[in-house]
Amino acid sequence: MDASSPVAGPGSPLFRAADRHLPVDGLANARDLGGIPLLSGGTTPSGVFFISENLDQATDTGWEQP
Repeated sequence: MDASSPVAGPGSPLFRAADRHLPVDGLANARDLGGIPLLSGGTTPSGVFFISENLDQATDTGWEQP
């Protein structure tokens, strides 16, 4: 991927390359952002970057989940 390539983001086929759902107690839509292609080459690491809505809805159990 080079600077002229579209950036991977929500809605992009690159962004949906794998199922990223994380089962976190209290959250309906937690996702691991690992595996997204980088413009500089390579991909984002799995298990490092996450996205979710309403983190305040995570239960104590959810915060302890790996």
